[in-house]
Amino acid sequence: MLKKLKLVPVLFAFLSPECALPPVEVYRATSGPYRFTLHNGFHRFYGSVAAGYTHLPVLIREPFDL
Repeated sequence: MLKKLKLVPVLFAFLSPECALPPVEVYRATSGPYRFTLHNGFHRFYGSVAAGYTHLPVLIREPFDL
């Protein structure tokens, strides 16, 4: 569930010229229809979709990096 109090600062950070948000963490999916699963960065991901971005910096983790 997205929380407004967490999403609004992310949206403002997108507008900042010195925006330094960390990359979204994803894991390589071991099964299913998607190549990756979102691990950390839900608000950054959904905020970027809402802002109209087509790309997002990510940090790819392997499933055994837990």
